Amino acid sequence: MKLKNSIAVITINKDCSKDLAKTIRSVDNQYLRPNMHLIVAKKIDNTLVKKFKKKYRKFIFGKDNSLFNAMNIGLKNTWKYNIIFLNSGDIFFDNKSIFNIKKKIKINKSCLIFKTILQFTNICYYPKRTFFYRDDYQAHPSFIRPPVSLNSNKIYFNENKKISADSEWIKKNIKLFNFKKIDIPITKHFLGGQSSNPTLSTLIMRLKESFISFIKELIKFFLKICLGQKEFYNVIFFFKFTKK
Repeated sequence: MKLKNSIAVITINKDCSKDLAKTIRSVDNQYLRPNMHLIVAKKIDNTLVKKFKKKYRKFIFGKDNSLFNAMNIGLKNTWKYNIIFLNSGDIFFDNKSIFNIKKKIKINKSCLIFKTILQFTNICYYPKRTFFYRDDYQAHPSFIRPPVSLNSNKIYFNENKKISADSEWIKKNIKLFNFKKIDIPITKHFLGGQSSNPTLSTLIMRLKESFISFIKELIKFFLKICLGQKEFYNVIFFFKFTKK
C-alpha cells in the first residue's frame, strides 16, 4: 500500500494494563491492520509487550511526563502517516473500522471526522445526525489527521493546557488541512475519564484555562452530584445523542 494511504494508530497509556490490553485486542481484531500501532506508555508490563508483539506494533515507554507530552511523542514518530488516537481503554467500533478509514483516506487529503460512540456501563450514546454535522462536533477519538510533509505544518499539542489541548489541536489541523465528515461510527469511547467526568481537579484545570470553561464545568459538577453519574450523562446528552 502506498504510504499516503497508510495509517498509524497511536495509543497513550498511563499505568492500566487491563485497559491497554482491551485497546490492543481491538486493533488486532481488525479486518485490515494498521501500518503502525504506536503505544506510548509511562510504564508497561513486559509480559504484555511479549504477548502483543506484532510487526506493526512499536512500544515507547518511560519517555513521557504528561498526557499531552506522550501524545506529542506519538506525533513525532508518525508524521508520514494518516493518524488516529485510540487511547488506552477505547476500542474500535467494529472489525471494519480501519477498513472504513483506509477506504476514505484514499480519496481525501483533508482531515476526516467520523462518529464516536460514547458508552457508560451498558448504555451507548450515538451522536444525532444534526449534532454530528455541526461545526463543533470534533470528537478526538474519531479524528483522522492526514500525513505531514512540511516542518511548518507540524502541529503539536499545547502541553500547558491540561484539558483543552486536544480540541485546540484539532481546530488548528482543520484550519490547515480543511476537513470532511463521514457519517460512520469507527470508535467507542468509555465515559468516566478526565474529559467527561467533572471533578474538583477538572474544575481547577478549567479555571486556569478559561473562566467561561470553568463555569460550564461547575454546572456539570453540581449536576453530577445532584443526579448521580448515570442520570447526569442522560441529561447532558439528551439533545445531542440517541441513547441505545
